[in-house]
Amino acid sequence: MISLALINEFLGQPPNVSEHGYQIDHIIEFCHWFMGALFVGWWIYFIFVLWRFHKSRNPVANHEGVTSGISTHLEFAVVLIEAVLLVGFAIPLWAKRVNAFPNDKNAILVHAIGQQFNWNFHLPGPDGVFGRRDLALVSNSNPIGLDQNDPHSKG
Repeated sequence: MISLALINEFLGQPPNVSEHGYQIDHIIEFCHWFMGALFVGWWIYFIFVLWRFHKSRNPVANHEGVTSGISTHLEFAVVLIEAVLLVGFAIPLWAKRVNAFPNDKNAILVHAIGQQFNWNFHLPGPDGVFGRRDLALVSNSNPIGLDQNDPHSKG
């Protein structure tokens, strides 16, 4: 069976490896298909305009411009679909992720330290306690400044 989600794989999106990743992958897949449809639609419109207003068909310029409202309706439809994507899908999905944190028993607390072009993660030891960090200890071999003399840093 051919899946519509192959567009994500074709575009190089990594495979889902998390519990809730399928929901995020689904919204990204929907956006990819929508953007693809917009791309094809605008190219068809572009070719139509090239054909319709070619110099051989219109030797004298018409300064009146477009008289039909089709372009306004198309633009309104695009804005409406994008608003539905944002308000109907993206914002609720984001709210579900940030408002419903798991309780402490089911969560893994991690310190994420950002550097330019890099992330370092500091995980707690088996006892759930983080080792002491000190800014003065930061070096190329110790990017998070972990104090090796702290007993919690040994785990």
